[in-house]
Amino acid sequence: MNTSTDTPKASDPREDGRTIDVLGQWQRFVRGQPLSSPLRPLIYESWLRCRVAGIDPEPGPIRLRRVADADLQRNREGD
Repeated sequence: MNTSTDTPKASDPREDGRTIDVLGQWQRFVRGQPLSSPLRPLIYESWLRCRVAGIDPEPGPIRLRRVADADLQRNREGD
């Protein structure tokens, strides 16, 4: 089993063989790497939805920033 940070770990509740296979194939597809088997329709449809919506299917790291409580409340109220 590949234990890179891109794939679920053995303790991951999603790990069931099929999930890891789909995840690995999806990662190879969006990175333009060769596939070891025909592309699953589920993967292509997911990629196509991202493309149509203008969303990067494999975004970079998420950066969090602190928001003041008053600003958060104002945004939640729609002001």
